[in-house]
Amino acid sequence: MRDGYLVLGRWGGVTVRLHLLAPLIWLFYVGNAASVPGALLGLVVLIFVHEVGHAVLVRRNGGWVQSIDFLPFGGECSWHGSVSPVGESVIAWGGVLAQALLLAVVNAMLLVTGRPHEPFLGSLVHSLTVTNLFMIGLNLLPIPPLDGSRAWLLIPRGLARLRKPRRFEDVRPSASRSWWQRLVSRFRRRKLRVVDTPPPNDRKYLN
Repeated sequence: MRDGYLVLGRWGGVTVRLHLLAPLIWLFYVGNAASVPGALLGLVVLIFVHEVGHAVLVRRNGGWVQSIDFLPFGGECSWHGSVSPVGESVIAWGGVLAQALLLAVVNAMLLVTGRPHEPFLGSLVHSLTVTNLFMIGLNLLPIPPLDGSRAWLLIPRGLARLRKPRRFEDVRPSASRSWWQRLVSRFRRRKLRVVDTPPPNDRKYLN
């Protein structure tokens, strides 16, 4: 235990921690005592799946995940690394996309098995479907610190990246150009590469 957190274990090399106040707030949230076990388990699963979704995209975009934390009001995926603005927006989508995948899987299972009548399973399914859908909508609101405040920036950032001018002109030869025009264009491209390419010792690579 450290700084008010209890270390639960490790997932994929990532430390998973629980804030000591989280269980108390969660019990207040689930309310009805008859549905506490199933609803509480469903809430924990939703938080974990959400943060794992962030963690997977952090790694895919070249970042390093430090910890996955269960907090009194949700969870947090702590990470660091040099990630582009587009990558940050993609990472912000990871949580709700993971929840949406879980929602699709649970609904597919319910189509086969039907909804359970036992209180424990009924409250668990309710958390994985209704509560899940509510959390997805809430997280997509464009209000800090919710994921939507960064996730929706993917649209303008992606468009800006597509509009970014190319460093060199298109290298594909055009059938409508004469052999002389193609020769001059090839010479210009070679000259541009020599001028604009930095020396090998000045390049930086990310691990």
